[in-house]
Amino acid sequence: MSTFIKESAAPQKQVLADGTEIHRTSPWSPPGCHGVGCGIRAFVKDGKIVKLEGDPDHPVTEGRLCIRCLRALDIQYHPDRIVHPMFRDPKDRGTDKWKVISWDEAYNKIEEEIVKCKEKYGPNSLSVLTGTGREAGRYMTNTSARVCVTTNQCYTQSGFSCMAPRDTVCSMIGGAGYIEYDYANGLPGKYDDPEFVQPKYLLNWGRDSLRSNPDGTWGHSIIELMKRGTQLINVDPRVNWLSTRSLHHMQLRPGTDTALALGLLWVVINEDLYDHEFVEKWCYGFDKFKDRVNEYSLSWASEVTEVPEETIRAVARCLSEKPWGLNMGLANDQNPNGVESVHCLYALVAITGNLDIPGGTNLGWNITLDFGGNEYDAVDGVAGSKKKESLPPNPVTKEQRESTIGLNKYPIFKLLLGKAVPDLFLETIETDDPYPIRFCWILHTNPVAPTNSAQPMRWKNALQRMDFVVAQDIFINPTIAAACDLFLPLATWLEHDGYTTPLMGEHPGPVAAMIKVIEPLGEAKSEYQIIEDLSKRPAYWNNFHLEDGSTKFESPARYISEDLTKLVMFGKDWDYLKEHVDVCRKTEYRKYERGLLRPDGSPGFNTTTGQIELYSLMFASCGGDPLPSYEEPRFLQIAKPEWAEEYPLILTTGARNWASFHSEHRQVKVLREIKPYPVVEIHPNTAAKLGIFEGEWVCIENPWGKCYEKAKLTTRLKENVVNADHGWWYPEEDMNEPSLGGVWASNINELVPNNEIGFYGFGAPYKALPCKITKADKPPITEYRAQDLPSSQNYPGSIKNDAKLKDLMR
Repeated sequence: MSTFIKESAAPQKQVLADGTEIHRTSPWSPPGCHGVGCGIRAFVKDGKIVKLEGDPDHPVTEGRLCIRCLRALDIQYHPDRIVHPMFRDPKDRGTDKWKVISWDEAYNKIEEEIVKCKEKYGPNSLSVLTGTGREAGRYMTNTSARVCVTTNQCYTQSGFSCMAPRDTVCSMIGGAGYIEYDYANGLPGKYDDPEFVQPKYLLNWGRDSLRSNPDGTWGHSIIELMKRGTQLINVDPRVNWLSTRSLHHMQLRPGTDTALALGLLWVVINEDLYDHEFVEKWCYGFDKFKDRVNEYSLSWASEVTEVPEETIRAVARCLSEKPWGLNMGLANDQNPNGVESVHCLYALVAITGNLDIPGGTNLGWNITLDFGGNEYDAVDGVAGSKKKESLPPNPVTKEQRESTIGLNKYPIFKLLLGKAVPDLFLETIETDDPYPIRFCWILHTNPVAPTNSAQPMRWKNALQRMDFVVAQDIFINPTIAAACDLFLPLATWLEHDGYTTPLMGEHPGPVAAMIKVIEPLGEAKSEYQIIEDLSKRPAYWNNFHLEDGSTKFESPARYISEDLTKLVMFGKDWDYLKEHVDVCRKTEYRKYERGLLRPDGSPGFNTTTGQIELYSLMFASCGGDPLPSYEEPRFLQIAKPEWAEEYPLILTTGARNWASFHSEHRQVKVLREIKPYPVVEIHPNTAAKLGIFEGEWVCIENPWGKCYEKAKLTTRLKENVVNADHGWWYPEEDMNEPSLGGVWASNINELVPNNEIGFYGFGAPYKALPCKITKADKPPITEYRAQDLPSSQNYPGSIKNDAKLKDLMR
């Protein structure tokens, strides 16, 4: 068990003859992105970054970058970027009546409002909202537990439908971290390493990894594996680029993932294609699991999913071979039946003997050894961590933990997450039931635009009921414009130190240094620095400092070094990581045989039985079914035949694109040239019946709401399925109420219901909803060519209004 450094002649910093400095670093956020830690070379001349390019010495990305990184300077020096703290009176929400204030004034206001809220409404009347794919997640627990001293921390996506459902199943039935396909990112020789075995197949299930680099997994590794002979099996309702290069494409009916997985399991089990030795030694409850699978059939799975029987059978036979890897994506999370689909997919990997073998599907290292842990029993958000660090116990009380919104109804949230249940949290801030929550701190997320939330108008109205709202970001977005009173400007990833890891540190591969290239513009501060500043104030001193006065928040270097000690099999500090930029943790195979998963060091899995619990004792202990079962998408035509005539189409949302990360990057003209407006993909035959032509604005409508997008005619979808873009707003539109940057024109999440989630509180129907489409009477917003996009924003704290920074604008 060891780390290794990719050998490179390139130092972290070089200086050219003309004085230009070249800094090697890695991006994360802000702006947001999944934390692959791609290699960057930043060129600095006279204190300004003049160019960014890929770093050929990065061990995984090897000089390749997406368009968002290549255009990062358009964000860095954008005239509308906010670089000074701003405040407005709560009665002026929805207007542009902001004024610049100092950081001391901002911190005083935060301290004052926290005290007022607790005195008036009680100890848990404060909340912290967080987003996805942003470094803010690393600091959210310290913000909530040590500054606000509340347990009502909320990730605002309905059903917590991003990563958590998949990660939860991996913990509940395997007792270890997330499972991911092996792409040799943790081997010194990569694909040519003697330990690596080329996968025969890659099962790519509901993940467009080339565009998303999901959860920190390097998406282009799929192409690398395919070039070396791996054959792709793609599962997606759309025919995307990967589907056209696949050995098999299973174009399932949206929302029927669990049925398809059960069909594959039926073939593997009934054709006796499973690994008997692995099942007997390492799987618990196989006979009961087999009985459950046999309650279904291959013909049933084909009928439900619309995937031909012969295709399901052929794929199952491929998956009986070794090795193959599983790449399962967000489609499994954004489904009320998603926990069950992941249960089935995990079982499919296990019973075919492809778990944690070279070229197979790797087990994540176990960072949650104590199932009784959650973020409020642990340190800085690493559940169950036994590493000591220089922070006192956080001051939240047992009574606060017990009263966290939704934990009494959904025990898995209490067991593993310790966060508020988002669907119930929304209802609470609307109604004050079971108690009022009237202070909100928004950490780099945008639920109104939306990045992820269901029913964004309800979120907007509920946030406007708050007595006080703080937000930290780099731009004014629709959520901030509507509901925020205090704006804290953030430093970008080019302006502060940090680090990134794939899959939240659970998997091997590079731990990448995010190294400050220049000082923050104006008065912008990193999310770390905001916490450090607050930790030094008398009101919060005891929440952050030990009796001897020491604290993890002494400096960024100390904070990062202590954080790095929690990474399994790492053991390096910030100075070491900064010097080498990328330090890899080696992939360890068959960890269950070598005592690397259980805290006592014995072989096996960290479950009650020491085996993979196909019959899940943990799910049973939470009042659920220990075995997977299928639920028909609850609002589609089979489950709701009375809606079929009015809403004949199936709506799926959330597909990624190159030019934006959820609701971010809308200000960048070059990226808007690539993706100028949101589109809804419609089959040409369907469009013809509706009298709709390419590029026309259309209205998408269902029982919960409506929005407008442009029609894109394509045969990539079946005739009864449409796919709509998400996360859209228009910074060129009026940012005041009621427009809020045109956010209601194309807000597809208005069509997503709140609190239609799975049994355990996970999964929502983002990808399987009914809808109808009609031609729009007129465009919902003013259209511009990308290069002519105006700015409606003129905030006093922006770069354009800072005389010292105006010359830097792009």
